[in-house]
Amino acid sequence: NPPARRPLIAGVGLAVVQQLSGINAVMFYCGKILGSVFDKATADTAAVGIQVLQLVMTGVTIPLMDRAGRRPLLFTAGVGMVVCSGALGLYYHLAGSSSALPDFFAALM
Repeated sequence: NPPARRPLIAGVGLAVVQQLSGINAVMFYCGKILGSVFDKATADTAAVGIQVLQLVMTGVTIPLMDRAGRRPLLFTAGVGMVVCSGALGLYYHLAGSSSALPDFFAALM
């Protein structure tokens, strides 16, 4: 069905991009990732805070989609995802070196 092909490709494409972004793995291992920087109690508290923030921001985004439009929100979310994934990857890449940069990232959290 030609009229349904474009929305179908967009929907499947968004689902594939979400899976390839690695957000599910980051959220699943959030406690362990934060545990590499903080003590267990602080890491667990921060992980719960991140989950609550995700829930709240989902509620904020739903009415915002109609006002701001889906494309600007998708673009903004994509840029934010790239920046945050890059920072997380850079942190773990430099964590094994003698650089003070991982301490800088830890201080930002």
